Amino acid sequence: MMLGNCVFCDCKSLTKITIPSSIHQISAKSFYGCSSLTQVELAKETFSFSESAFEGCTSLKKISIPSRFIEIGDRAFYGCSSLTQISLPPTVLSVGKDSFKSC
Repeated sequence: MMLGNCVFCDCKSLTKITIPSSIHQISAKSFYGCSSLTQVELAKETFSFSESAFEGCTSLKKISIPSRFIEIGDRAFYGCSSLTQISLPPTVLSVGKDSFKSC
């Protein structure tokens, strides 16, 4: 199952989200512009972020990528200017263009 495109776009009051084990993919712009989002907890079953999934989440500080993760889409974390820590497992096969630009 996947989290839909732009499902939480511009939710300025969203500060934390826990992704359940039933969600395997985070679609394009799912959290785009969620400027108050500081914490994302991913289930170990999550394996992919699409384009711009967290773009503009300027308060996001850290994210731990699950051990079976394989793909980070273009601009996934573009403009996440507070992001100071991310751990990528060896299973990651693809990191898209500008994924961490302006971090």
